[in-house]
This record gives sequence, structure tokens and C-alpha cells, in this order.
Amino acid sequence: MKTIKILIYLIIQIIFINHLSGQISGRVTDINSNNDTLPLIGANVYYLNTTIGTITDNSGFFILPEAKGNNKIVFSFIGY
Repeated sequence: MKTIKILIYLIIQIIFINHLSGQISGRVTDINSNNDTLPLIGANVYYLNTTIGTITDNSGFFILPEAKGNNKIVFSFIGY
């Protein structure tokens, strides 16, 4: 159930992706039992089937260079 909450929240965060200056940016967070958002530090963010990716910083933020074509962004995190 917690994994589903994380995935749903990640999808919601994608809505806030910024397409300025050829970059895609956003924030990856989790929701704790008090419904507070917590950053996921070190989460992997990358384009599916490419070598283009990054990890989130200490606040959960990431910046990806914009890739040509119709690419899917993948989020992965190992923890808890």
C-alpha cells in the first residue's frame, strides 16, 4: 500500500515538470503517516531505454536535460 501511495504521489509531482530552457525538473517526495511530504534523497530519475538520467538532491529535486522524441521518465528508489 505504501508503494502505491509513493507512485501516486510521484505521478502527481510530474504535473509540475518545468519545460524551460531545454530542461525537465521536478521533485520526488513521499508521504509519511502524518501526511507530511518528505523528499526522497538519491532517487534515480531517467528516461526509459536511454543512458540519460540523474539522481535527486537533498531536497528531492532533479533536473534532466530535455530528450528528443516521446520518452517516458522512470523513477526508482531503494529504501525503507
